Formats: sequence, C-alpha cells, structure tokens
Amino acid sequence: MRALLSGWFAAGLVAALALLARAALAPDHVSGPVDEYSRVLPLHFPWLLFSVVMAFTTTSFMRERWGVPGQFLASLLVPAVAAMAGMALDIAAPLTPLTLGLQFIEGLLGTAVGVVVANVLGNVTRSTLPPPGQLWRDSGGLSDPHGVLEPPAPWRGSRPPSP
Repeated sequence: MRALLSGWFAAGLVAALALLARAALAPDHVSGPVDEYSRVLPLHFPWLLFSVVMAFTTTSFMRERWGVPGQFLASLLVPAVAAMAGMALDIAAPLTPLTLGLQFIEGLLGTAVGVVVANVLGNVTRSTLPPPGQLWRDSGGLSDPHGVLEPPAPWRGSRPPSP
C-alpha cells in the first residue's frame, strides 16, 4: 500500500505540472462556438502526454505487486482526479461535451500506454540484471554484470593490438 501511495503522490506532482501547463497553454476564453481542432495542440496533446507520464509514474512504483488490470485501474485514478480538478478550476474553459469526451479518451489512452511502457521497461531491466544476491552464474563462475572480472579477449598475432 505504501508503494501505491508513493506512486499516487509522485503522479500527483506530475498532474500539478500538467494542470499548470494546461493553464499556460489554454487559449483565451472566447464566446461563441468552440473550435476543438484549434485546441488539439495546446490542450489535448499535452494532456495525453502528461497522462502517459502520470500512469508511468504510478505503475513504476507498484509494477511487481499488482497485475496489469490492477495497475491500469490504480493508474487511471490520478488522470481522472486531475481532469476533475481542471474542470473545477475552469482551466480549459469553455468545457463542451466534446471536450469532456476527448479528455476522458485521452486519459484512458495515456494510462494504457503508460502502463505498457512501464511494464516493458521493467521487464527488460529485470531480464538483463542478475538476480539480487546471486554471485554465481547458473553455468558456474562469478556473476559480473559490468565486465570487471572478465579476462581480456585473446588477440591473434605476435603482439597485442595498438590503441
């Protein structure tokens, strides 16, 4: 539970940055119809990227303890709360039903991508490192992930190669 709370706290900091960026990039409030196409780059794209980072941050803290559905649900909480905070603070006004729908879709998509990226990077990192505390390889010999104990490669010829 401590890892989950730490992940939520770190992702909350990212959400605060997302809301600040959204407030800075939001176009001026205009009366009349809202053009969603002109709001894609300043509002929707950064929100999608920040949703990925929020989910990645949360999932990184709890990756080994939960399954992927649990990670997704726990990571989805932070973008949802941040979106509601943005609506309450009236950051990207005017809020239309299309804006709310797009924000919901961006949060879902960003969370899914963030969870996948965190799991893939975690699995790659875990597969390249020897198990913690294991000094001997399964095939015998010392485990040396940095190549310090490896003997130099033999050279061919009568003298070593020049640098």
